[in-house]
Amino acid sequence: MLEQKELIWVSKEVKTIFESLDSDHEKLRIVDDLIKNRKLDITYAIESLDDDLLVFKAFSLKYKTELQKVYDEQSDKLEKLFENCGDVQSKMYLKIEETKTKLEPIIGKIKSINETLEKVNTYKIERLIELIEKFNRMSGEDKRLFEILIRNTDIK
Repeated sequence: MLEQKELIWVSKEVKTIFESLDSDHEKLRIVDDLIKNRKLDITYAIESLDDDLLVFKAFSLKYKTELQKVYDEQSDKLEKLFENCGDVQSKMYLKIEETKTKLEPIIGKIKSINETLEKVNTYKIERLIELIEKFNRMSGEDKRLFEILIRNTDIK
C-alpha cells in the first residue's frame, strides 16, 4: 500500500484539515482547492511580473526621453559653438589681412636696405680687417716700425 502513496509538502493548517476529513471525496475537494489556489498564486505572480514589466518599460521610455532631451540640448550648444568659431575664423582672417597691410611698407624698406647692402663693396673692408688682424699679431717692435713707416709715407 505504501507504494501507491506520495509525499507532498503542505502547511500544518492544511495537514490538520486534511487529516480531519473522513471521506476521500472531501479530501479530493481540498486537494483541488489547493491546486486552484496555487494556480491563482501563479497567475497573480505572472500579473505582478507583467506590472513590473510595464513599470520598467515606462521607466525606460522616460530614460530614453531624457537622454534625447540632453542630446538635443548638447547638439544645439555645439551648433552655436561652431557658428561662433566661424565668426572667430573670419575675425582672425581680417586681423591677419590688417597686419599684412601694416607690414608691407616695412617689408619694402627691408628689401631696399638689403639691396643697398648687396651693392656695398666689402672687399676693401675685408682687406682692412685682415690688415688690422695682422697688426694685432705683430710684436711690439714690429708695430713701432710699422707706425714709423706709416708716418713717413704719404697715404691718401
